[in-house]
Amino acid sequence: MAITLLQSNSINGSSTGSFTADVPAGSLLIAGKRAGTGGAFSDPVNGSWTQAIATPFGPSGVWYVKNCLFTPASTVITTASGNAEWIIAAFSGIDHINALDQTNTNSGSTAAYNSGSVTPSIATPVELLLTNIANNFAGSLTDTPGAGWVDIAGGSGGNEFLAFKIVTASAPNSNAGTFNSATSWGAVIASFAAAAVATPVFSPVSGSYGSVQLVTISSTDSGLPGFAIFYTTDGSVPTTSSTPYTGPISVSSSQTIRALASATNQNNSAVGSATYTISAGGAYSVPDSRAITATTPNSSRTVQGTKIYDVPKVDSRAAGAPVDCRIAPNIPVDSRVSPNIPQNSRTPGTFGPGE
Repeated sequence: MAITLLQSNSINGSSTGSFTADVPAGSLLIAGKRAGTGGAFSDPVNGSWTQAIATPFGPSGVWYVKNCLFTPASTVITTASGNAEWIIAAFSGIDHINALDQTNTNSGSTAAYNSGSVTPSIATPVELLLTNIANNFAGSLTDTPGAGWVDIAGGSGGNEFLAFKIVTASAPNSNAGTFNSATSWGAVIASFAAAAVATPVFSPVSGSYGSVQLVTISSTDSGLPGFAIFYTTDGSVPTTSSTPYTGPISVSSSQTIRALASATNQNNSAVGSATYTISAGGAYSVPDSRAITATTPNSSRTVQGTKIYDVPKVDSRAAGAPVDCRIAPNIPVDSRVSPNIPQNSRTPGTFGPGE
């Protein structure tokens, strides 16, 4: 599921608030607090929330719950103490294990503010950035977030102090906005990693096989927008520039296939891998022994993908002859039953002396 703002709610002058619509289990809950005393959030099901970062201005900051556990129609959320102005928002599509990535703070006393900068730690990331701007709110003070940032509805007098942005590149990001007049302010920025696409799986699984295999690659997230799988067959690490998977892969020799999956507004999956060992089988060949003399050393050659070992020719009718040279290793004496045999496949006992 892509990162999506599901809903938000704001409270001004109270320490208790609630959502008025369902919050799907597994969502990321974010709280941004701008004023008031104390500084903590909790709810009856998830317990105490984690503070991502506090602003350098008053008891404000950003708190969160990753992978929330409830889906009620109305859930009470409380701050620890005192009246406050705060906003809570719910987002889908966030990594349930390693949600919080980077944070930073900044402060000033001008009409322009800047949250400070964060750079996602993932090489090719999809991340949710959140900023909380706390200030000495007075009357008609309003703020305008930086380019690409979206205010989350809430706050009073147009001062919607919690904003978000979705980024898809590992580059420095900050919220550089403005107030309509100079004020003392403190700002925080926090980045949260998007969930990754499910790791690709292979069928058949890794193993040894005696014939050509048709390998399929799939992922449980195949229904996501922009879903695609990319793979390599030389054991190298795949990227989104590797070969796109469009259908079963024919594996006729031993090799390792590695694959990753991607989707819109999701982080790339972990790399999946499968190793196949294909043993010789199916097509056998028997050497044409008539061109080999009794003094020719052993040699080998590959015919139709099968390695064939030649042996010195002897008159197999002579006493003490150890080898019928017409038979390759592990091939039935009557080699005519093997498919695709271009060489002399006559049965034993039909060669004349000197042939």
